[in-house]
Amino acid sequence: MIHLFRRLKVSWVAIVAPLALCLVYAPWMSSQEFRERVIESDFVPLYTAGRMVLEGQVQRLYDLPEQKRFEWRIAPELEQKNAHNWFPYPPVIAFVFSGIAPLSLEDAYRVWGAINVVLLLLLIQRCILALEPKGKGNNSLIATRCLAFFPVVATLFQGQLSFLIALSFFAAWRAIRANKPLRAGLFLSFLSIKPYMLFLPMFLLLWKRQKAILLGVAIGGAFFAAISWLLVGMSGALDFAGVLSLAATGEDLFSLNRASTHSWRGFLINMLGDANPRWIGVLWLLGSLMAFSLLIATWRGELRFASQRFNLQWGALIMTIIFTAPHLHWHDLTLLLVAAVLAVSPTREQSYSQSPSRYLRFILPCGYATIWLAALAPDLAPRVTVPLLLLALVVLTLELRRLGSVRDQSPERP
Repeated sequence: MIHLFRRLKVSWVAIVAPLALCLVYAPWMSSQEFRERVIESDFVPLYTAGRMVLEGQVQRLYDLPEQKRFEWRIAPELEQKNAHNWFPYPPVIAFVFSGIAPLSLEDAYRVWGAINVVLLLLLIQRCILALEPKGKGNNSLIATRCLAFFPVVATLFQGQLSFLIALSFFAAWRAIRANKPLRAGLFLSFLSIKPYMLFLPMFLLLWKRQKAILLGVAIGGAFFAAISWLLVGMSGALDFAGVLSLAATGEDLFSLNRASTHSWRGFLINMLGDANPRWIGVLWLLGSLMAFSLLIATWRGELRFASQRFNLQWGALIMTIIFTAPHLHWHDLTLLLVAAVLAVSPTREQSYSQSPSRYLRFILPCGYATIWLAALAPDLAPRVTVPLLLLALVVLTLELRRLGSVRDQSPERP
């Protein structure tokens, strides 16, 4: 902890922390306006799940009518609107949020918001460290750009878990580069918060025979599974599997706010509407296969974890997860910060530290500005952000091809 605070730069912390706290606490709002903002956020199902654990209803955690009853009891305003936002996370997340469930909804939102600010500071610190020495002397500028990234703002407002997931990707990447594969696997196991994010990393690690990393994922996953099993038992585990299936294939997807779905599938729903679910499924599969093929092309050959090439490969993995997700929202795009930072992160091997191509130098600032413009025109947002994701993935593939002929002297894989 002492080492952490030595690495934190007071200048950027002084800029980011007060602004982030203002976003969470919204001191300019009346108590009624603040409650309305909380009720409209994604924090409500997290808090509801915590209340169900606290009140001994954990066995019915994935009983959707029971979830709705609890949620409407906590926020009667949602019942008046006939609105319900269900809880799609593993039982261990409900157990974590039971720690703040004794508080009122508004106070619990404030506490979680403060925790999210701490996670954001850690994420910005990871970005700064990854950009050293290129980012040296520009810490405040890097921090401000991170905070001003719209998905980061959305995560703070919504009370979501995206900072934790982004930190997991960062921590796993750093552990792999530091030749600590077991630790990397433990960090990757946190992706089980959103199980679909774990599929592609597991496939690539199996393909590349990274047994130590896979062992770490298995240990971490077993730990989370054990806690979840103790909480909900066999029937609860089967209900959770049903909720995951509904999230991936259910018709409820067509009732989502189409302006806030930023994966390839969300793009198709936005463009074609709900009249063609079969065609949407087919096109989603074809687009996902195309993105998966690009990812396989980027990961071909021997892995050299200390190289610039691996930075881009890890970024391409994140981009593919985002593009192929069953459904994706503004806050999930926080992961783009990780991919963008890794794309320009320098390496120690002088023979391999080439400057990014003009295409990569173009797509990064263009993507940052485009996401903000899309946020200002939300009805058109997925029609802009999703093609941009595909273009960025293609650019990363071309960049990796450009670097493919370069020989670096980095250590062998662990």
